[in-house]
Amino acid sequence: MESKDEVIRAITLAWEKTQAQFEDLKRAVQKTEQMASLRTQAGSTLRELDRSLRDFGEAVWVAVKEGKVQLPANLEGLRKGVEESAEKKEALRSQIGDILEETVAVAPSATGQKPFLPRTGVTSKPKTG
Repeated sequence: MESKDEVIRAITLAWEKTQAQFEDLKRAVQKTEQMASLRTQAGSTLRELDRSLRDFGEAVWVAVKEGKVQLPANLEGLRKGVEESAEKKEALRSQIGDILEETVAVAPSATGQKPFLPRTGVTSKPKTG
């Protein structure tokens, strides 16, 4: 049978081992918390950078279109790409506007109501009388 001192020594060793494991676990949790915090900061910083680059690019694009900035020749391909994308965007906007106008003009006639024509500088004023 084990003596009382041996039992106490075994319990003390087990306790010390458990404390060391707990400290290791505590450090691992702290590192995980740090990583999560850094990832959150990195994501936020990346979004901020994206927003800044977009704003910068839009400002440069406006300056190029207005002739205030001349781009180097090596950026000509990028400029053409932006110009093509802007033209596609405008064409889609125009198509959407045309469809909306047709829908507004056609929809009321199906219900027997007078068509609604938006008052813009392009359309003529409605006739009264």
